Amino acid sequence: MSEPSPMPVKLPPYVYEDRDRYGRARFYFKRSRRHRKIRIKEKSGTEGFARRYHELLRESETGAYRATPHDAPKPGTFRWLCVEHFKSPAF
Repeated sequence: MSEPSPMPVKLPPYVYEDRDRYGRARFYFKRSRRHRKIRIKEKSGTEGFARRYHELLRESETGAYRATPHDAPKPGTFRWLCVEHFKSPAF
């Protein structure tokens, strides 16, 4: 007899499931298109998952979870150095 398929779990708002190339589920928190996505490493449906979700939700509401511009250069790269140079008063 075949095993019944598990019921789909309704995810909380702003949480998205993404499957890796091996089929494992990964969960991410993303408040809006302007925000970066943050991986929730705790297992779905556990108390740790709920705790981490509420922590990220609280941070996003208070502004601690900042939106990052998509074109912001990564610190330490050549592009970042150029942007810093152009912002300097010497330029």
